[in-house]
Amino acid sequence: PDAELIIIGSPRPDFKTQWPQWRDQITHHPSLPHPEINTIFQSATAFVFPSLEEGFARVLSEAMAAGLPLIATHESGATTVIRDGVHGFIVPAGNPEILAARMLTLATEPALNHTLGQAAWTAGAERNTWTDYATRLHLEYKRRLNPVPHP
Repeated sequence: PDAELIIIGSPRPDFKTQWPQWRDQITHHPSLPHPEINTIFQSATAFVFPSLEEGFARVLSEAMAAGLPLIATHESGATTVIRDGVHGFIVPAGNPEILAARMLTLATEPALNHTLGQAAWTAGAERNTWTDYATRLHLEYKRRLNPVPHP
């Protein structure tokens, strides 16, 4: 389908050789403040993060909180926050054919896209606000500071 790829940050150096072929379908932002990223998220179909090497990318949780289904690799840390087929798709790193197929699936199946996006939002925003985090942290501190004595 007719699509636009929005890149925020620096693309991998090896992609620069492909850039001219796709330049009419790419919008590149070297850097953006968070409110502008959120605006882009609100108009996006999905969040794609096919990282080859990452610890954990916080942007995955941010995209989920915006209600976007994710397509990411195990190497991006995505498997710590999403379940394959529930919140989006986990794809093998370095496999552009499977990545493209999953992107096409989300672009052409609006009902599936909505279902995965809603599940991502529920996991990423509904129970994952700063208040939720503070509550969980407070409860954990109480648990550790006041352990239940064992008989």
